[in-house]
This record gives sequence, C-alpha cells and structure tokens, in this order.
Amino acid sequence: MIVCKPKPVLRNALFTLAIGGLGIWLYLILNFNLQAGFWLQLTGIWLALFLSILVAVIALRKNFVLLADRSGIEIQYKFPRRHSIKLFWHSLQNWHEIRTGRGNTYRQLQLIFNNQKVYLANLEHSNYDDLLTWLQKNAANKRKPMNF
Repeated sequence: MIVCKPKPVLRNALFTLAIGGLGIWLYLILNFNLQAGFWLQLTGIWLALFLSILVAVIALRKNFVLLADRSGIEIQYKFPRRHSIKLFWHSLQNWHEIRTGRGNTYRQLQLIFNNQKVYLANLEHSNYDDLLTWLQKNAANKRKPMNF
C-alpha cells in the first residue's frame, strides 16, 4: 500500500501566506483614513481579504491523504468535512506527468478517472515517486503523452 500524505512544509507555507494576508487586511482596516485615497484603501482591503481567503482554501483543499493499493485509490479529505472517495483502477481513463521548473524540479501527476481528477505533486506530497513507479509498471497502457 502506498500512502501519500501532504508535506508539512507546504501546509506551513500556505498558512503563513494566509495569515500574512489577513494581517495586512487587519492593518488596512485599523489604519483606514477617510481623507487619503478612500477607494484605493477600500480596494486594498478587499483584495487582501480575498487573496488570504483564497490561499487558505487552497491550503485546505490540498490537505488530503491518498492511499493506493491493488484495487484502487482512496482519497481522504479533511476539508470542508472529513470524507473519503474510493476510486478503482479499472475506471482510470488515463494519467500523465507534467514536469516544469529548472531541471524538472516540480512534477505533477494527473490521474483522470470517469468522474474525478486527482492531482498529486512531488513537492506537495510524500511517496510521489513510489506511486509514479507503480503506475509505470501496472498502468503503462493508460499513460497519455502530454502535448504542449
């Protein structure tokens, strides 16, 4: 069984960005001045709030555990409520790996099932290489080449 858990570094970075955005939002609210640049300040307040909430939601959505075995994969989400989804390998339509960055440092695996897409990245989840090796051995015929 392959267990892919989110790395704590990613979670900490995204939550730090979200807390920083909320701190900027709070600073702009507390130092609001009606005389100087009302609309600019108001835009900054809403933009800081929107971006910090967006980063917090992204951090919480990427916080899932993927369990892979011979029958399929199970994805256990923790946000917005604890639930899990079981996807079977026979319903896997295709999969591919996207490599970007200098020296292909960032790699993302996309698994496309009948009604679900699963994205897994090497910098975000542990045991990425084990899952990729398993897919290359057992589901090589469903690999789809990437065309850019």
